Parts: sequence; structure tokens; C-alpha cells
Amino acid sequence: MTFMMESSLAPLLKTDVMGRVKTPAARRELLLDEFERSGTSGQKFAELVGVKYQTFATWVQRRKLRRAATPRTPKASTAKVRS
Repeated sequence: MTFMMESSLAPLLKTDVMGRVKTPAARRELLLDEFERSGTSGQKFAELVGVKYQTFATWVQRRKLRRAATPRTPKASTAKVRS
């Protein structure tokens, strides 16, 4: 006999009309942050976190495009100016 245990720690995975698992934006961002720190290949990282590589590659590409479109403000200089 098999028992299924409910875990309050594991979130319920939501799916769209076609049955695809929906990953919340906050989780995607956390995964992308972790990927940038990991130093592993995108394919290996996607496999480790249980995401199809093509999906993961799309997330990475969209993030790169968002960052490129966001104007960056120059950092304020901390050097002292002599008068």
C-alpha cells in the first residue's frame, strides 16, 4: 500500500490550459540569480532544477534583454574634489 504525504513546504504547481507548469516570476528570478552565481552551464543548471533547457534559455534571454533595455545610472563618485 502506498501513502501520499502532503507537505506544507512544497508549493502546489499551477498549470496553464495546455498543462504546462507555471513558474512564478519571483521563483524564476531566484533561479536566474542562482544560475549566475553557480558557474555551471545553462543546460546542466536547467537539469538540476528540473526545468526544460529551452524554457530556461528563454528566461535567460529575456533577462538579458530587460537588462539591456534598462538605462543604468552612473555611480556617484566618492572621490574628494579639491578646490
